[in-house]
Amino acid sequence: MMIHKRVLELTNGVRVSIACKALLGIAVSGTYILQAVLLGMTVDLLYERSAFSVLLPYTVCLIAAVTARLILIYVNSVYGKKIIGKIKNTLRRRIYAKLLRLGPAFLDDERTGKLGSTMVSGVDYLEGYLTMYLPQVLVCIIACSAMLVYVFSVHYLLGVVSTIALLIVLFSPVVFGKVLSKSSDEHWSAYRELTAEILDGIQGIVTAKANNAQERLGSYLKTKMRILFSQTMKNLKINLTEVGIANFASGVGVSFTLALAALLTVQKAIPVSSLLILLFMTNEVFRPAADLGTYFHQGFMGLTASSGIFAILDEKEKIHDSGTKILDAKDTGGLEITYKNVSFSYSDNGHPVFQNLNFTATKNEKLAVVGESGSGKTTLINLLLRFYEVQSGSIYINGIDIKDLTLASLRSLMTVVSQETYLFNGTIKENLLNANKDADEAMLIQACKIAHIDSFIQSLPKKYDTKVGERGLNFSGGQRQRIAIARAVLKNAPIVILDEATSGVDTENEDEIKHSLSILLRGRTSITIAHRLNTIEDCDRILVLRRGKIVESGTHRDLLEKNGYYKKLVQTQQKSL
Repeated sequence: MMIHKRVLELTNGVRVSIACKALLGIAVSGTYILQAVLLGMTVDLLYERSAFSVLLPYTVCLIAAVTARLILIYVNSVYGKKIIGKIKNTLRRRIYAKLLRLGPAFLDDERTGKLGSTMVSGVDYLEGYLTMYLPQVLVCIIACSAMLVYVFSVHYLLGVVSTIALLIVLFSPVVFGKVLSKSSDEHWSAYRELTAEILDGIQGIVTAKANNAQERLGSYLKTKMRILFSQTMKNLKINLTEVGIANFASGVGVSFTLALAALLTVQKAIPVSSLLILLFMTNEVFRPAADLGTYFHQGFMGLTASSGIFAILDEKEKIHDSGTKILDAKDTGGLEITYKNVSFSYSDNGHPVFQNLNFTATKNEKLAVVGESGSGKTTLINLLLRFYEVQSGSIYINGIDIKDLTLASLRSLMTVVSQETYLFNGTIKENLLNANKDADEAMLIQACKIAHIDSFIQSLPKKYDTKVGERGLNFSGGQRQRIAIARAVLKNAPIVILDEATSGVDTENEDEIKHSLSILLRGRTSITIAHRLNTIEDCDRILVLRRGKIVESGTHRDLLEKNGYYKKLVQTQQKSL
């Protein structure tokens, strides 16, 4: 029998419900026992040619037992769905909360499709273990024991034969456990790989068709499908072999028990009525065990899938929300950001991105950061948001180490507009409210007017209730970007981070977005990661990064007069236009 302590922990809060489901299963078995006894007694009465009046009570009770069983089976099934529904919802919330705590640092090394299959299918697989296999273990122990007691009461030899056969039925899955464990692991791994590839294929369908690569990708998916099919059939063969052995042992046990009972009846060791009852009951002795064997495969698949779930739940968190301070930006009159002796690399043995980096963005300063690709511009922002942790040094906001702030407080101080605007698959209104759930309609409209997107939204048939589509693909890049700016306006955070916010839009949209951003930045501390250098000419100061070091600092005009690295970047970009 498979009793997994870690999976049992997931039943906290519903263990009484699982016990109740087991009691329902025992009640179902009880109706089978009652049916066997009533049938045996009825046949005995018929054999003795008893009057109809004598048979009638037994017939009514038999019909009542069958009816009760049908009702109990229905209630048992519905109740099981209710239990697993609670567990699934709780577990998926735990996994999602854990992923949020693990953050981008964990997601960088994981495939979205695998995580999705673990959260959806992996949790679904637990249904077989928690609502079928686990309650059936209790049913098997109690119901089989009760029936064996009766069989022993008839004759000890019958009890011995039934017990031996029952033990073979119960423990035959254990013999196949190691082989089935390996097969189930391979099946689950193949399933997750296929899910990940299908998700990649759907997300990259435009690229695939543009490069005429759909046949190659289709062939690759077919290979993954064949692997999954092969693993599924292998797993099924092992399971069917185990079920076959269990059924064979059950059949032999029933046959030997009945044959021995018939012999004992001939020898007048037991009465005919007992033989008739055994005739109908012997099958019921093995029914709970046979059902347990049937659920074994589903239970095993659930345990196999649970390894992926626990791998996520047990993953070590790199960012700990151990801060206790809360910074109320409304009372500060502005925020100052300081990087002091910051060193960082993405891996322990990797090349350092920063070594002893120092700079300060003063209150309400419009600071820009430029540099070649890979110089560490975006990493600056990831460290400020604590998506990653610095190896040494500290980052301060108004003199408070960001590690001492709660993560909720820290991130409430900042709003981010990035080059890859992500809109959730909901309405425009729902996406805007993600920034400020308390915003009313007037605030939404005002924010969109500042972002120069309100007139477009008003022209849509459903206006703010228009669906944006998955990742906002129903709108153009410029429209998505302006919705993102409106979202930033709604959040009204004192620190604004622009991560190449205009790099993906055309010149016409860029001018409108620049105007919207200029309104957003008023009276706020801002850090702008720039790709197009002409978008930062009016910044208060520009930091020039090269290989993780600040090599120049000053205004746009000052840096051009220095005739240094910044001027080379500007000239290179002008030549490419």
